[in-house]
Amino acid sequence: MKQLDLSPEALNDLQQTKAYIITEYGEDFAKKILGNIMDSIGNLLAFPDVGVSIFARYGIDCDYLFIVSNRNYVFYRKEGEFIRVIRVLNEKQDFMYILFGIKTTSRETEDYWEK
Repeated sequence: MKQLDLSPEALNDLQQTKAYIITEYGEDFAKKILGNIMDSIGNLLAFPDVGVSIFARYGIDCDYLFIVSNRNYVFYRKEGEFIRVIRVLNEKQDFMYILFGIKTTSRETEDYWEK
């Protein structure tokens, strides 16, 4: 049976997500959302291949897979008997930059386009 391991960064991501949701929507909602995310992560033990490969989807040479849970991307990889959760990032975050240093957004202003 596979075992679950959350990286320190993933644990921090979950703590930050919880704090944000508590501030914006209250503690009960935060418990519900974090519970859903943790259930999705737990399901990886039974279905480790359910995620989408970063390599297959974006052509980036890495062994990460991801699932989506409550508007959050859960990035993980299979390491022998472990499912290692690397990061849990909100859909509003630039995960390509956070994970790989690849900028996917432009900082161009209207001045650039001479509007």
